[in-house]
Amino acid sequence: MPDSNATRDEKTTSPLIRRVVAALIILSVSSVFGAYLARSISAVQSIEYWTRDIRAILLSPWNEVRNDIVILGITEETLNTLPYRSPVDREFLARLLNHLAKQNVRAVVFDMLFDRPTEAKKDAAFRQALEAFPGPVVVSFGDVSDAITQTQHEFMGVYLDGVGKGYANLVFDTNDATVRWINTHHEQGKSDHMGLAAETAKALGVDVP
Repeated sequence: MPDSNATRDEKTTSPLIRRVVAALIILSVSSVFGAYLARSISAVQSIEYWTRDIRAILLSPWNEVRNDIVILGITEETLNTLPYRSPVDREFLARLLNHLAKQNVRAVVFDMLFDRPTEAKKDAAFRQALEAFPGPVVVSFGDVSDAITQTQHEFMGVYLDGVGKGYANLVFDTNDATVRWINTHHEQGKSDHMGLAAETAKALGVDVP
């Protein structure tokens, strides 16, 4: 004759075991589906970004290439004429800026940081050239949220006082690390500055949204 106590124990534990097993199955299926869905969404997003880039290239209004913008790069040949590589010799930059002033250049943008003192005489020469330039001058700027130390930040504030300053960092899409936008306004950190391109446009009288 079956043991009645054993029968009751079996009836009590069997539903519990079934519920545990069912929960484990549901959890496993959900995990697999979630991982698949995440990969699928990522793939769909990548396709969407790619097609959006193509649409932007093909469907955007055509703008003529401007011939009044000149990019001056500092090459190895240039560096070989200077006493040191970094920071760029400020006496050299002062001569360059003074030369551009004589060419009636509308504006000058320095895409480099002036975040520390160099040689006092050369620092003074460049500062004088900045003040004497007849048009707007805009330089790159950063703050303590961009691995800039407080000392560097304070030096830029004093040395570049009265000079147009634009935030230099690029804006990368967090999904695929592609640059698709410009940083119109710098909204992070302790300083409030426009992006480098936006600050330059503003200095030239262009309304920046």
